[in-house]
Amino acid sequence: MKSAWLILCTCTVFFVGCGLPPGQKLLTLEIHQAEVIVLETHFDADDTSTTSELWDASGERPFSTQVAAPALQPTDADSLRAHLSGPVEIRIVHVDYLEASASLNNLILVRSSPTADDWHLPAAEIQRAKKASGL
Repeated sequence: MKSAWLILCTCTVFFVGCGLPPGQKLLTLEIHQAEVIVLETHFDADDTSTTSELWDASGERPFSTQVAAPALQPTDADSLRAHLSGPVEIRIVHVDYLEASASLNNLILVRSSPTADDWHLPAAEIQRAKKASGL
């Protein structure tokens, strides 16, 4: 019994000392327009992610949507795209900490199907947001 305990302690110290794989952190993507939250979704990223990688992760399908305001409507030409006109602020938040933000004029969002509420940023908008945030 004593040797099993010693082996367990040794293995634990070994794995902690060698470094365990990074964890994940829960992030919130907020899209604000005229002081109103138009979209709020949740996605995850490695807890060691750079700001650029967080922006990239915001382009993946979120695993939940908290707010999809009535102002967020698909375009007539494409039910998988929505266009927000005018000034828009995008925020990536972890708990209460602002990880990244960008202010853009006009924004396009996409979703996976005509009935889904998994709105997220397409690649072109991620690049615009990165540039606007100084990356």
